[in-house]
Amino acid sequence: MADNKRHDEIVGMIEEFIKSGNFKVGDRIPSERFLAEKFQVSRNTVREAIKSLTEKAVVTSRRGAGTYIAEGAFNCMIEAVTRQNLRLKEIFELRKILEPQIARLAAERISDEHIKEIDTIVKAQQTAFASGKNSSEMDETFHRLIVKATGNSVLSDIYETLHDVLAESRAHTLQTTERNKLSLESHKNLAWALKQRSPDIVEELMREHMEQVEKNLEAPAPKKNKS
Repeated sequence: MADNKRHDEIVGMIEEFIKSGNFKVGDRIPSERFLAEKFQVSRNTVREAIKSLTEKAVVTSRRGAGTYIAEGAFNCMIEAVTRQNLRLKEIFELRKILEPQIARLAAERISDEHIKEIDTIVKAQQTAFASGKNSSEMDETFHRLIVKATGNSVLSDIYETLHDVLAESRAHTLQTTERNKLSLESHKNLAWALKQRSPDIVEELMREHMEQVEKNLEAPAPKKNKS
């Protein structure tokens, strides 16, 4: 199975090449083998990335001739970004309804064991950030642990059902160093407030966290320096 995170990265990189003018309509993109070696991933991961770009009408494959930048690729990418931004807005509307109330309930019921688990994941997230590693999975675990701390099994089931939708707001392609730093600081503050078992403070901190993350995602991601 292809690595979804690397798959998303490759999709993003190819789209950036098109936006920057390095690939133009009608240009043939490098072979699967070349891209797999360049990005140090499996050919299957590259194949899945190309499939995704084909479905978005950014590239088109010609049997026996390779894969080419499709007519109207740039417009397709703009439309895709617009759709993604609208969906993210709707996801955060949902998260701003759910997460503060979940956090409040957790603060009222949290056990010492749950506090230890949350402390552990925050420390792991801090270590990952310091070493430059992606911490989106730890972000997800942090929020899951807060749901777990409510002791409400039905709420946990609902949260798990929404997993794939909520995960869209943590996609690897949306991560930047600054966004991860701000998220880590919010998690540290929330962990502290949960230890105090203060529902009002925890609820407000979670609401601020959701608003901050949404605001950060609305801002354009800083361009990475070329090495």
